[in-house]
Amino acid sequence: MESASSTRTIQDEVGSDSQDSLWDLSYVKSSLDTITQLNDIDSLNDPEDLPFKSKYAAREHLEELRKRLKTLIESQFSEAPVSSHSEEASPPTSCDDTADVSPENINLELDISMLNMSHNNTQADDVLNSSTGTKTCVVSNFDRLEIFLRYIEGKLGLNYVECEETSSGEEHLSQALKSLTSKYDFTSPAAVHVYKFLLNQLGILHATRRSTEKAADALHKAEKVYDTYKANHSEAPSFPTDLLAPFKGTSDENNESSKWMLFESEHTQTLFYLAQVYQKSNDSAKASHYCQMTLKRQLQMKKYDPVEWALNAATLSQYYMLERDFSLARHCLASSMKIFEELGAVDKNLEEGSLYSKSIDIKRCWVKYGLELLEVSWIRLLAEDGEDGSTTANTGEDEKNADFFDLELTKYELWMPSKYLLDFDQARSVFLKVQELIVEAKEMYGIDSFCSDYVELIQDHSRAFKNLSVFEANSERRSKMHKRRADMLEEVTAELNPQFYLLVWRQLVYETAEVYSAMVDCKADIMSELNQRPSQQAVTKLNSLCQKSIHKYLEYIGSLKTPEGTLPEPLPPGDERPVLVAWFCVARLYYKMIMPGMSQQIECVQKTLLYYKLVVDSCDKNSGYAQLMEAELPVCREMVNLLPVKLNKMIAQMQSGFE
Repeated sequence: MESASSTRTIQDEVGSDSQDSLWDLSYVKSSLDTITQLNDIDSLNDPEDLPFKSKYAAREHLEELRKRLKTLIESQFSEAPVSSHSEEASPPTSCDDTADVSPENINLELDISMLNMSHNNTQADDVLNSSTGTKTCVVSNFDRLEIFLRYIEGKLGLNYVECEETSSGEEHLSQALKSLTSKYDFTSPAAVHVYKFLLNQLGILHATRRSTEKAADALHKAEKVYDTYKANHSEAPSFPTDLLAPFKGTSDENNESSKWMLFESEHTQTLFYLAQVYQKSNDSAKASHYCQMTLKRQLQMKKYDPVEWALNAATLSQYYMLERDFSLARHCLASSMKIFEELGAVDKNLEEGSLYSKSIDIKRCWVKYGLELLEVSWIRLLAEDGEDGSTTANTGEDEKNADFFDLELTKYELWMPSKYLLDFDQARSVFLKVQELIVEAKEMYGIDSFCSDYVELIQDHSRAFKNLSVFEANSERRSKMHKRRADMLEEVTAELNPQFYLLVWRQLVYETAEVYSAMVDCKADIMSELNQRPSQQAVTKLNSLCQKSIHKYLEYIGSLKTPEGTLPEPLPPGDERPVLVAWFCVARLYYKMIMPGMSQQIECVQKTLLYYKLVVDSCDKNSGYAQLMEAELPVCREMVNLLPVKLNKMIAQMQSGFE
C-alpha cells in the first residue's frame, strides 16, 4: 500500500493548477468551429477558379491559432515545468523553431526506436482517484498545451496537403511528430491520439505520392502505437480537444466511452489506409487482410456508409474467390447483400451511379463467384478422373464458420453453395442463378449506353454455358449449349464496330471460333457413338461447323495484319499464343472435315500441313514462341513429318484410280 505522503488525489492536482485553469481559451473553440465550417461545408461551394478559397481561409485561422498557443506557452512557462518523472523539460518547439525542416533533413522514416522511448519522458504523474481508488494519469497544463499545439501543427500540415502543397504539408507533419516524439512517450494517454493522427496523415501523404514503402512504414507505426497502448493501458486516451477541458471557455471533456470510440475510429482509418497502400503495391493478401479488419471494425462500431461498405465487401470476395476460399468469398458477398438491405427498397433507376446500379454491381460479383465455382469444380473433377477415376470425393474446403462480420446471412448464402460441385444437377443450380443475375444486369447495362459492360455480361453468359456443358454427359445437349453461346456471341459481334472496339471485337471473334470448334467435337462424338456410317446431313453439318470455326480464326488473324496484308514480325505482344493456337486449330479442323472426293480430301490435308508448318516455322524462328506452344509444338512437328507421306499415298491412289 502506498504511503499517505506519496499519494496525491485528483482533487489535489486540480487544486494546484486552479489558477491556470481560469485561463480563457474560448478563442480556441471558436477558431476550431470556424475551421471545421470552412473545411467541411464552405469548401464544397468554392468556385472552380478558386478551388481552395475556403481551405486558405482555414489556414489563416490555423496559423493564428498556432501563433497564439505558442505565445501563451512561452509567456506562461518561460521556465519549463519539472515533472516528477523526468529532468527539466525543454521549451516547446514548433516548425518556426527549426532552422531547416526540409524533408531531407528530417527522419521521415521515423525509426521505431524513437517511438519506443522510456515512459520517463511523459510529462504526467499517476495520481490516485479518491472516489474510485484507481490510478489516473494527470497531465500538467504545460503538457496539455504543448501536445495540443502539435495537433494544430498537424492540422496545418494536413491543410497544405489538401491544397496540393504536399512538400510544405510534409514539413509541418514531420516536424510536429518530431517535436512530439522528443518529449512524450507514445503510450501516454494524453499524447497517443495525436501520435496516431500524425502518423496516419504522413502515411496518407506518402500513399498519394506513390511512395508505398514510406506509407506502409508510417501506417505500421500507427498500428504499433494502437496495439501497444491497448496492451498496456485501460485508461481511455484523450482526444486532442479533451486536453483543453480544464481551461475556461473550452468544450466539455468527452466521457470514457466517447474517448475510446474516437481512438478506435482513428485506428480504423489506419487499417483502411493500409489496405489501400497494399492494394496499390499489388500485395493482394495483405490488402485483403486489412480490408477485412476495416470492414469488421466499421460494423462493430456502427460507423459506415451502407453502399460503400457493401461494395467493399463484394470486392473483397473476389480475392477470396481467386484464392479458392469459396466459403469466405460467399460470406463476403452475402454480407454485402445484407448490409445493402439497410437502404430499403431500391428504385429501378437505370442510371450509372444510382443505388440500383450499385446493387447490380454487387450481383455481378455473385456472377463471377458462380462462374469461378463452376470452372474450378469441373477442372478438379477432370483431374480426379485422370488420377484415380474418383469423381465423388469432395476434397474442397469444408464449410467454415465464417463469422467475419457476425451477420445473419442464411437468406443469401442459399443463393449458391461454397463447396465444389460434383454433378450436373449441382452445376445446373448454380448456372441458373448466374443466368438469372446476368439477365437482371443486362436490363441495367444495355449495349447502347454501356457497351463494354454489356459485352462483358454476354461473355460471362457464354462462359456459364461452357462451364455447365462440361458436366453434361450427352453430346447432343452439349452441342446445343454451345449453339446458344455461338448465337449470343455472333449477335453482339455484329453490333460492334471493329474500328472503335477492336480489342473487344477480337476477343468475341476468337471465342466464337472456339465455340464452333467445340461443336465440331460434339458432332464427332455423336458420330462415333452411333457406330455406323454417318448420314450425309451429319457430315454436312460437321463440315459447316468446321468452316465457320476456320473462318472466325482467320478473321481474327486478318485483323492483326498490316495494310500490306502481312502479319507483323514479331507478332504483337499478347497476341503471340492466340495466333499460333489459331493456326494449330485451323490445321486440326481441316483434318476433321469429311470430304466425298479424293481431290477434296487431298486439299484438306494440304491445308492441314500448311498450318501445322506455320506453327513449326514460327517457333523455329523465335524460341519464345516455342515456350508458348510447349504442349502443342510436338504434335505439330510430328504431323509435319507424317502428313507428306500420307499426301503422297493419297495422290498415288488418286492417280491409279484414273488409270
